[in-house]
Amino acid sequence: GLCHLIFFFSSRRRHTRFLPVSWARRCVQETVCTLTGAIIVSLGFEYTGLFSNDDTLATELTQVGDNCGELVWRMPISKEARLLIKSKYANVYNTSNAGPRAPGASVAAAFLELFIESNVKWAHLDIAGTSTGIAKPQGATGWGVIFLLNYYRQKQAQ
Repeated sequence: GLCHLIFFFSSRRRHTRFLPVSWARRCVQETVCTLTGAIIVSLGFEYTGLFSNDDTLATELTQVGDNCGELVWRMPISKEARLLIKSKYANVYNTSNAGPRAPGASVAAAFLELFIESNVKWAHLDIAGTSTGIAKPQGATGWGVIFLLNYYRQKQAQ
């Protein structure tokens, strides 16, 4: 499901009849979700993990987070993470082939990155820790609503 959506919107220039013109012109894509929970080991419950293939986009998103109080921390998608999804039986693994101590968040981001076309700026926000947080054990925090609203307002003003 998620990978199908990522690919669809990444290749949206071919699918502009389904989208508003303003979306079809954008060559930036963001995904926000929790995939493995592994980001909590690195960042806890205060920072959202940010993975991106574009330094400018990552800087913009970091500044938005700093300004609105929904903090992000850039994480790497390393060569090792990309190798860990290679499979001798299928095109790719959808999980790490290195066992439970693998860099799960980076591996998950490497998997998602496979579905992004090379000309599309992309960022993934891993909200495993911030979506629930330790301060709100009774339910979801709503992390990302204020963040994305501020980001899109900033882009609209440019």
